[in-house]
Amino acid sequence: MDLFGTSLSPTSPSTGLTSSLPPTPISKKLSLDDAFRAHTMKNSIKENVTHVLLSEFDLEKGSVMRCQYPNPVIGADENYLADMMLPDGVHNRLEDWTMFFLNRDSKPQKQSKPDANTLLNEVDLDKHFERGEEKSVQATVHGFDEERNEWVSISQAQTTITFQGYNGAINSIYGRFLIQDSKIKIAITEELKYQVLEDQHKDSGLHFVSLQDFPSSAPVGLLLDETSESMLMNWIIEINEAKQAAAQQNVLPFLYCINFVRTKKDSTMKRGASVKSLALCSPHPYFYVFKGLLRHAMELIFESGEEPETIIQDLYRVINELDLSTLASSLSPTQKKVWRYSIVDKDIVNHPVKLLFRGKSFNLLIPLAIDEDEIGDERASVIKFISKFKSHTMTVYNAILEERRVLFVGHNQSASDVCFIVLSAIMLVAPPITNLLRTRVFPYQSLTLGDEFTNVKGYIAGVTNPMFKQREEMWDLLCDLDTGEVIKNEKSYQSSDQYVHELSQYPPDGHDELDQQFLQQIVSMVNSHALKGVNHSYSEDSVRSHFQEYTKRIMKMVLGDAIFEDDDAKVSMENKNMYRLLLLRDVEQRNTFANYIETRHLQRMLTTIDGIDAEEYVSRLRICQDMSETEVLSIFQDFVRHIRTHQQLLEFLSLLPEAQGGLYPIAVVLFHPSEAVRLSAVAFLRRIDTIKEGNCCISQLNTFLMLTYDRTSRVLPQTD
Repeated sequence: MDLFGTSLSPTSPSTGLTSSLPPTPISKKLSLDDAFRAHTMKNSIKENVTHVLLSEFDLEKGSVMRCQYPNPVIGADENYLADMMLPDGVHNRLEDWTMFFLNRDSKPQKQSKPDANTLLNEVDLDKHFERGEEKSVQATVHGFDEERNEWVSISQAQTTITFQGYNGAINSIYGRFLIQDSKIKIAITEELKYQVLEDQHKDSGLHFVSLQDFPSSAPVGLLLDETSESMLMNWIIEINEAKQAAAQQNVLPFLYCINFVRTKKDSTMKRGASVKSLALCSPHPYFYVFKGLLRHAMELIFESGEEPETIIQDLYRVINELDLSTLASSLSPTQKKVWRYSIVDKDIVNHPVKLLFRGKSFNLLIPLAIDEDEIGDERASVIKFISKFKSHTMTVYNAILEERRVLFVGHNQSASDVCFIVLSAIMLVAPPITNLLRTRVFPYQSLTLGDEFTNVKGYIAGVTNPMFKQREEMWDLLCDLDTGEVIKNEKSYQSSDQYVHELSQYPPDGHDELDQQFLQQIVSMVNSHALKGVNHSYSEDSVRSHFQEYTKRIMKMVLGDAIFEDDDAKVSMENKNMYRLLLLRDVEQRNTFANYIETRHLQRMLTTIDGIDAEEYVSRLRICQDMSETEVLSIFQDFVRHIRTHQQLLEFLSLLPEAQGGLYPIAVVLFHPSEAVRLSAVAFLRRIDTIKEGNCCISQLNTFLMLTYDRTSRVLPQTD
């Protein structure tokens, strides 16, 4: 069983993957957008660029770092940086681009390995709480009745509950119940987790609940009065803020680095050319927009006759004088998803700025809605990736999903081409798989730095040196950019998979047919868009949206909560996918599933839609064809009852990207034979229509649905 109450024990093909615990507790106190804004406003980094680096190739010394401005990069050896900035075979090209990342682990400068007993002592909370300070509240104790499948009171009167705080997290505490005579004492430790529950669980009388069995055979829950709950939650949030502030001290920011290399013919040099490289390091994912300034600065370094340090200082100053501090919180995660994938007008997700550097004007477009593992440069493209690797695309897809070592080799390609194919590859699975850039991605690596990425589990890396192709012990899957060939290292695949004993019962290629059918649908959609003259950006976002949905469905099958048309479809789909489902469930060897669960749990914890699982409802409306009138009516009545505010409506729209049909699963209910169902559907669509984003999504319905909505809306009475 994992932290979130999900059963990880093997199940038979007929039963699939299920969880047997009570309803998972989810926080309702902060919305995802509120938490995001609070975090970004508090932790935003003002610098657009933290460092400008200049290196060059010396015939006698090799790669040499000439300048690090305004100071050396902390924790990065200058020889390492110089090697990163000068790719293999750079002398064969007049110019090239590479990307690399620094501080990818975001570890403190001083590290220690505390045991569980000393972990909490690391955080200095003396300014906020005395060690052992307690908070006592009155609560009614509940237990979970498995036969009745509900929470029931196990105490006739309120009991004094004592919380002792050393640790905390947003809207949750970590602790254990300690029975002491008539009191229950909760000491804040890492042993058990208690969380605020959603409204649908509060009907049973609970605010906190243990996720593991202690001290009895069933979980224990607490009901607090309003005053006690408010006091306790404020205390927990204060603890969490203090912990986060302490943890962030001396933590280096993750840095995105873009690097421009130029070779200039020079007869006075021994090799007949001068090779220099200029890099910008930025804590922001939109770092690539400064490419034009980087190129201009390099031209000045070669041509102006000025000291390079002077030009570098000016470049650093001009970029950092640009105030982009408010952009980090200008769009919430929900708005980003809706605006990016549900609204046709792409101009609204870019912020135009103008910059003047050394007599040249630069018009920049800062992207506001890029995904976590995306840099936003259009050269990183899933469509282009499919064009390169064709039917092998899904082999790469599965290798990344299953955390294999994936190496892209481009012997006759520029380092830039290699970088962008790597960045394109991760967008096959991200999102919903997250945190790839920071943990597994190496857009370009040289032969001399091979150990840096080959020691990373499930790396995704790009190289130009053909020597890597011969070293099969270094990779599980090799992708040749020159030929489009994809080579499996069968020996390493077998070695990795042998730890999952149940795999022998299922064919490893059981999902191949499904994958190729999906890929063919993508190719047909792209070809159709091209024939119709559809904007490339829209087509690219549509393809990514389909891959996101495909990946999310696989992960839901791993979790055991995927929606199917019927039981036969469930058995068939799970049997075909079982080999990779079992691989992904192998949490001892792979982190993909655990990371997905953590991200999903956070999203659910911070949802604005209380009382219903809107995502499950949308899936049922899309997939299930034989729902009864009662079921459909209940879903829409719940929509009307629970989705009312602007934030709730935005979150709902984020579940319906345009590439997946947008509002079609909602609007098509206007044709339902039941007047009561039609009435509920119209009432909900009217509410969606009240916000700008909702109105835009409704306007994208096909003409027939739009006419039906307008006609039905006029005939049926107003309900809002």
